[in-house]
Amino acid sequence: MTNDRFKYRIYDVANKRYVDNPEDFVPWDLPDGLIAEQCTGLTDKNGVLIFEGDIMLIRKEKMRVDWEDAMAGFILTGNAKEAPVDEYNVIGNVHICKFSLEFS
Repeated sequence: MTNDRFKYRIYDVANKRYVDNPEDFVPWDLPDGLIAEQCTGLTDKNGVLIFEGDIMLIRKEKMRVDWEDAMAGFILTGNAKEAPVDEYNVIGNVHICKFSLEFS
């Protein structure tokens, strides 16, 4: 059994891509230009791991997964109503999505 909650992916801002070997980095001590995104430990309806920064389609609304320091946990930013996780569908992330995300 694996513990996906403690997985990270690392985005390289200069090269505009995710690094191939995130396990070679210490997420809390990254060089400038690299961004760590932690896994929530959850999967969407297709079995895709959900990470901080992911964009999800939930009941026809786009939502972004964010970390909230004040709550010490992940939150969904956007306009969708509450829905069970088995209705979540990862459609991209904040780095590669081509559509606009404007939330009130």
